Amino acid sequence: LGVAVFSSPEGAPTPNDVPARIPYGTRVQVGCVAPNDSGMSSVNAFYLIEGGKWDGMLAVADSFANGGPMGPNPDNIDQRVPDCAS
Repeated sequence: LGVAVFSSPEGAPTPNDVPARIPYGTRVQVGCVAPNDSGMSSVNAFYLIEGGKWDGMLAVADSFANGGPMGPNPDNIDQRVPDCAS
């Protein structure tokens, strides 16, 4: 189904001209990890997308790992991606 994309860490939908999902197998550049402020219990955190159709949008982080572990990190967040500045 791909990765859900939002316009804010509170879970706001994407603008009408931005696809609401990143299709499976699509490569995107991520800039940082933002905390989940959406209240959606199934979301661990968001990646901020840099460039392309989804530039500036937030994508559910553990969806990139298909819900599976990312090495030793139990939160399924790639440790190579820095935290977003507050």
